[in-house]
Amino acid sequence: MYSITIDGENVDGMTVPGSVRLSSTIGVRTTGSLVLQSDTGYRPHQYDEVYFYDTEVGKTVFGGELLKPRRKIIPGSDIMEWTLRVVDFSALADRRRMYASPEVANRGELVRWIITHYLAEFGVTAGDIEDGGSTGEVRFNGQKPSEALTEAADFDGFVWIIDDAKRLHYLSRESYTAPWNITDANPDYIELSVEDADVGCNVVYYRGSANGITDERTESYAGDGARREFAVRYKMYQEPTVKVNGVAQTVGIYGIESGKQWYWNKNDKEKILRQDSTATLLTSSDTLTVTYVGLTPIMVMLEDKESIAQHGRFERLVENAAVQRLDAAISGAETEMRQNPFEKVNASFRTYAPGLRAGMIIRVQQSAYDNLDTDILITSVDAEERTDADCSLEYAVEGVSGERREDWVEFYRLLTARSSYEVRPDETIAQAGAIEATVLMSHQFSVISRPQWIWGTSIWGGGDAFW
Repeated sequence: MYSITIDGENVDGMTVPGSVRLSSTIGVRTTGSLVLQSDTGYRPHQYDEVYFYDTEVGKTVFGGELLKPRRKIIPGSDIMEWTLRVVDFSALADRRRMYASPEVANRGELVRWIITHYLAEFGVTAGDIEDGGSTGEVRFNGQKPSEALTEAADFDGFVWIIDDAKRLHYLSRESYTAPWNITDANPDYIELSVEDADVGCNVVYYRGSANGITDERTESYAGDGARREFAVRYKMYQEPTVKVNGVAQTVGIYGIESGKQWYWNKNDKEKILRQDSTATLLTSSDTLTVTYVGLTPIMVMLEDKESIAQHGRFERLVENAAVQRLDAAISGAETEMRQNPFEKVNASFRTYAPGLRAGMIIRVQQSAYDNLDTDILITSVDAEERTDADCSLEYAVEGVSGERREDWVEFYRLLTARSSYEVRPDETIAQAGAIEATVLMSHQFSVISRPQWIWGTSIWGGGDAFW
């Protein structure tokens, strides 16, 4: 048996039999639908909180928001019929846009930072959050929290969800496990089907940004009594530290600043560090040291030699221009290979037991299937009302061994999710505020000026105000 509440009100008596649906697909939020019939006094609203509760096991099986309620009056009656769509609380991560440069050491810290600064206002709290991989420089220029969370999870091979209690979890595949397993002795499933899946890969080419960021490096050069220009190995990403014979030198931007001993330009194709024309030329007895962070194209090739010897070469190319660090590219290549092993299988089954969700790992141990013993990643769960029992749900489950299935849903999600956001490190944000002012024009009348956007004044942040 299940029970449904909308905005805290029980709607079991209004639910049209057979109308309840829930669907959980990997890479996509859990969504659902239902139809209500009521007198015209009942009114659900957009973003009302919705909960599905399984009364037999005493668990909430879905928590989320109401989307775009649609209504019509049944002809010849005073009954209002509502067609309702719902989406899980992960949709809360779509509401904000992020403009910030958080200082975090790993992607788990980044997730906590996003919760604190952008999601806590919606009641989201930190659930189980694992560290994940290390991060380089992080800058957001208009991304949604959901986009940042998805990109972080893609790098780590993790999953993120906001559950029915509004707890955000960021977990490795090993940690996000199903509440029960499929075994010979387990009666909680029916109609198990297993098939061989597509072949995997054992060579991954991972192409990152054309302007990848190197680790800090130091290069040394000797003078020759003639040259003032020294070419470093990589284009410089930020102002370098320059020393001559161990003595620190002043550095400025070439073509803009003056009165410095050395000059540089960011992303200079010639990669030149220039000495000021008035400075003493360096001789062969002088040592110039340049410490800097460089820019270089990121490209990684990862091979599994043991698998190549067994299966031959099966190669994949991954391109992600957002990856600017070599260690992040290596991590991405390892995740791609781990997610596409050989000896994959697809599995599907039905169950009446709640608690399964796309992204979970369920153990399958079946002696009747050639002693199958493997972890299955659940890729979809679809729930419908049972025809043989009132107010109960039946779940159709599909999964694959390995971390994910390269199905069309996931493929199109990745295509649509990879938006480009220009990173402009010198950009600042002027916050606009609205005011309402009463302006006295004469003794006879006054004019109420309704608010226009005010872009900073000496009172509100610098500049001129107009309305």
